[in-house]
Amino acid sequence: MDNCQDNLENILKDLVIKKLGKDVDYLTRMNSSRDNLVYLDKKQKYIIKVSLGKPLEDIREEIRLLAYLSDNKFPCPKVVYQFEILFEERVFPVVVTEYIKHKPIVRVMDISSSQIKLAAETLCRLHSLTRSYCKIYSYSQVRTFDEDIVALKTGIEEKKYTAANSHDIHKSLSWALEFFDSQNATGAEYVLHNDYRFGNVLFTEDGQLASVIDFDWAIRSSFIVKDIAHSALEWSFEDGQSLSLLNYKLFIDTYMKNALGSFTASYKTIREWVMFSAIADAAHYFLYNPDRLDKKFESYMYDKYEYFRDHEI
Repeated sequence: MDNCQDNLENILKDLVIKKLGKDVDYLTRMNSSRDNLVYLDKKQKYIIKVSLGKPLEDIREEIRLLAYLSDNKFPCPKVVYQFEILFEERVFPVVVTEYIKHKPIVRVMDISSSQIKLAAETLCRLHSLTRSYCKIYSYSQVRTFDEDIVALKTGIEEKKYTAANSHDIHKSLSWALEFFDSQNATGAEYVLHNDYRFGNVLFTEDGQLASVIDFDWAIRSSFIVKDIAHSALEWSFEDGQSLSLLNYKLFIDTYMKNALGSFTASYKTIREWVMFSAIADAAHYFLYNPDRLDKKFESYMYDKYEYFRDHEI
C-alpha cells in the first residue's frame, strides 16, 4: 500500500473499533483482496470485513442470502452486525460475522478424498438452495463472466499491452468469447459462489466441513456448470503443480451423484468451461497486475488453461 492507502486503512480500522466499542479492542489484518479490508479481533470472536468498493445494496443482498442459507441449515458465516462508515463523503459498508474455528488447508495435496467429497456435496446443496432463493429474491451483480476477457482483448487490440505472447493470448481470449457466446442462458437461475476454492471452504480439525465463506464474487446465473468446472479445477490443480485427475473426477462425479438428475454435464462440456473459467481468471489477473505484462503474459491460471486446451480430459 502507498501512504494514502495506509492512512485510509488506519482511519477505517480506528472507526470500526470505535463503532464496535467494548466488543473489540484490537484487530489483526487478515489476507484479503484489494476490494476489502478484513480483520480478526483479538479474542477471535469476529471477522470484520470493510468493503472498499462494493455497493451497499449488494452487501445487503449478500447478508440476506447468508441469512437464507443459515435458516436452511447450510454451513455459512452468521452475520452479527452490519453498519456503514461515512468518511470523506464515501460510504464503507462493514459486515461483522462470527469467527469459525477451523484447520487451515495450505496445499491441495493436504486435502483428503473425503474432504473433496464433502466440498462437492456442499456445492451441490448450495446450488439447490439458491435455485429456490432466486425464485423469491433478487441478487444483483454488476460483474459478468466475460467482462475481463473483453477488456483484456480490447487492450491488446489497442496496443495497450505489448507482451511477447500477446498474439497467443488474444487468440485464447477470442476462443473464450466465442465459446461463451455459443452457450444458451436458459433454465433455472442460481446464485453461484464463483470462487469455490479450498481456501473458502473451512474444515474442522477432524475433517468435517465447518463453513463456506467469501461470497464476494457470487453472481446470479443459469450457468451452473461454470461453478462446477471452476471448483473442480481449484480442488485438483494447485498453482505450479500437476493436475490430480483423481481429485478432478472425484469432485465432478460426487457433485453429479448428489444432483440426482437435476443437472448433468459431460466431461467434455465441463472441460470447456474449465478452460473458459481459467482464461477469465487469468484475464482478471493480467488486468490488475499490469506491471507484470511488460515482457510476457504469465499466470498459473493461464498455464492451467493451456493444459486443458492441450489435453482431452
